[in-house]
Amino acid sequence: MTIPIIYRKAGPSTSNYNFYDVMSGTGYVEFIGGMAGATYILSNAEYYSEWLTTTGDLTGHAASTKVIDVDFDVLINKATTLQGIGILNIPYLVTADGAVTVNAYVKAKIRKVPSGGAEAEIATSSSSRSITDDAGGTTYAIGGCSVVIPSTTFKPGDTLRVTIEGYGDTTAGNSFMRIAHDPKDRKSGYDYTSTGAVSWGATDPTILMFQCPIRV
Repeated sequence: MTIPIIYRKAGPSTSNYNFYDVMSGTGYVEFIGGMAGATYILSNAEYYSEWLTTTGDLTGHAASTKVIDVDFDVLINKATTLQGIGILNIPYLVTADGAVTVNAYVKAKIRKVPSGGAEAEIATSSSSRSITDDAGGTTYAIGGCSVVIPSTTFKPGDTLRVTIEGYGDTTAGNSFMRIAHDPKDRKSGYDYTSTGAVSWGATDPTILMFQCPIRV
């Protein structure tokens, strides 16, 4: 009797992903945001960001207002389809100018920029919780935001863009909010907006991260 040979189909290679979700059939690539010169970029590798933070001035904004709007980009060099739930970690702080009440939160937008074309919005994340300071100090937080990305194909030459937005308000004074973006998780450096020296909480992360879902 001849025993039949059964060839089993190999599963998807996971060598190009940081991790693979078997249940959803989704590979995840982990991008970290930082700056090279005056350019906001996304990368898989750890590197020292030229600027540690970006600041938004809340002075005069009695109602919630967008004061930070920056684009982190990565060029796509092979056909890739995004689909699934993405996760973002966005480090941010709010500083109150004296005994005034200051509120702030962050969110993200995922965009596709075709080669030679205009950007198109794919999805908007949930908003982080709003943090408040009313004692003339600084409050740190890490915004954990999720985003549902529909099936979207990127061709070679297209750009994946993650736009980080910061919103806040204050009752009075010269208050501000700030986001951090250092892949090496440094606690001191320089602010891109003011060019001045800044520091971060000793136990608070400065890594801005996006877990990007790729359809396998």
